[in-house]
Amino acid sequence: MLVELFFRCCIFTYYYYDQQEKKACIDIRIVLLHIKTRELELGFLVVGFVGQTMCSPSYLPVYNPNAWNAEDFVTFNNCYAYAFEDRQPGRDHKPSPGERSALRFRVLHPSDYSCPSLKQLIGADYPGVIFQYDNGEIPCPCGYYKAFVATTGEVYPARNRDYHLWRQDRNTMWSHKPGSWSVTDRDGGGQRISNPLYANRKHGDIDYKIPCGFLCIPSRYKSE
Repeated sequence: MLVELFFRCCIFTYYYYDQQEKKACIDIRIVLLHIKTRELELGFLVVGFVGQTMCSPSYLPVYNPNAWNAEDFVTFNNCYAYAFEDRQPGRDHKPSPGERSALRFRVLHPSDYSCPSLKQLIGADYPGVIFQYDNGEIPCPCGYYKAFVATTGEVYPARNRDYHLWRQDRNTMWSHKPGSWSVTDRDGGGQRISNPLYANRKHGDIDYKIPCGFLCIPSRYKSE
């Protein structure tokens, strides 16, 4: 005898910062298998996750390097601007974590290149960001897209000290903008990025060897 059961488990969460209720659902399949003969009686229970309920992809960033690599944008729109879709013409410097919230002014302190400090500054700049502590497989809530931050740490000489962010695009792959260089979907070894946690994060003399983790960015920041 074979019996299959399907049910959906949903969690509702209310986010006070934007006064929205968001729902995440998982579809679960349970299979009950019962075998009985004169010699043997067996029962099996198989539980499987059918998949997460899909969110609309309209809030996910589109990989469009030409828009960022144009002359008016390429020099001072860096990885931080790219991760948060903050593309602005005519910038005279590269934005840094803490600048938007006035906790820092353009220049980071050496101790700011630690993961706790970077997260604090990013969270102050963009309230509502959700930091995740996993390998990147946990999906963001609907209305968010995923990014990743890593750092060199407080290394010397100072020219080798840096932080970096990557973002996940609508095509499910990852891309980034290294400083004043062009937007790319390749890692330090020239490979496409399916997960920045496992990608080659060394670019020249700069090695973003310390992963600070993934974050979910509210899509509302894309339009600011």
